[in-house]
Amino acid sequence: MPFGRGNREQLRSITDRLTEITAGLAALERQVTGHQHTLDQMQHNTRAQPAHANGQKPDLDTLRAAAGISAAVLHAHRDTWEFVVKHAGADQHFHVPGKVREAAGVVIVHVSGPSLVAILTSLGQVKQDPAVGIGTQALADHLHQRISRIVKGIAADPVSGGQGHPAVIRIDDRPKPPESDAARP
Repeated sequence: MPFGRGNREQLRSITDRLTEITAGLAALERQVTGHQHTLDQMQHNTRAQPAHANGQKPDLDTLRAAAGISAAVLHAHRDTWEFVVKHAGADQHFHVPGKVREAAGVVIVHVSGPSLVAILTSLGQVKQDPAVGIGTQALADHLHQRISRIVKGIAADPVSGGQGHPAVIRIDDRPKPPESDAARP
């Protein structure tokens, strides 16, 4: 059977369609390769240490010192404690304490060293994140500084082996009482 004119047109149509399909597959392959590169980069970034503003990294000495504290008692306003839980609660090292007491408008919470590490790490990230807003950054910075200062103080002169008392972390700035008239010159 001879190859006729209609067959040639049909063959050309099939060839043109195959060329279009091949070009479409090549474009799709480039797109998939680009997406795979993006996914690989995202995966790498989640495994890498979190980025910190201004090139600052977490203070590992303070985090190590916090990890060594077996028991700490945190005194803070309920709203402050809620802020801490909101920002540190998702950290793998944060453990919700079994008991939270309230006395005179202040919550008293017993936390562990790993929870202190989670709190410091999380607050350190929040205080440098401009997306959270300046008020949230200020709260995180104040709490981070206060807790870090107390942890560093304990690390400078630690007591080990079950001796001593739990570390006390007070987040409760109040004005000084007014001087009495008798104390004035």
